[in-house]
Amino acid sequence: HGCDMFTDMEQHWAKDAVCFSVENGLMNGVSKDTFSPDGRLSRGMLVTILWRADGESKAENASSSRFSDVSGGAWYADAVAWANANGIVTGYSAAADGKQRFGPDDSITREQLAVILYRYAKYKGIDTTQGGMAARVDLESGKLLTVGADKQGNTYTEHPMTHTPIVGFEVPFFEEAKA
Repeated sequence: HGCDMFTDMEQHWAKDAVCFSVENGLMNGVSKDTFSPDGRLSRGMLVTILWRADGESKAENASSSRFSDVSGGAWYADAVAWANANGIVTGYSAAADGKQRFGPDDSITREQLAVILYRYAKYKGIDTTQGGMAARVDLESGKLLTVGADKQGNTYTEHPMTHTPIVGFEVPFFEEAKA
């Protein structure tokens, strides 16, 4: 496997999905021997995964400087610029100082993940109708309208995500995106 160097993946249930992510250049781990499958997934990490899946193309006529909290030299800057230029991310509402923010180091919530993946699927031409995706997204507000819930009706849309669910999702999603 292309992820045998990660000592924290030896017995992990998501090892095959992590290996797919590493072998396909989507994720690298947090160090040369640690993947951190239960570590938090940030907004910058997610757009970098999607950008890599799309071939790391440069955004034309776009700059990460649109967001006051994304410097041009940051490791995620090109990915954020690409995602913004393609309508995949729009950032947060303007702060009190009037500047638009992206929040690259913020943990991504389930709601944000669903909205960003929905927009990425639209960008890639993947079927986003109810039969194609289980989530409904209001693209104007960037809010998740419906999503599967537990028996008590809780959707957990504001809960932060870790690395493991996204790597489990990547295999079928990115295989369809390549088609």
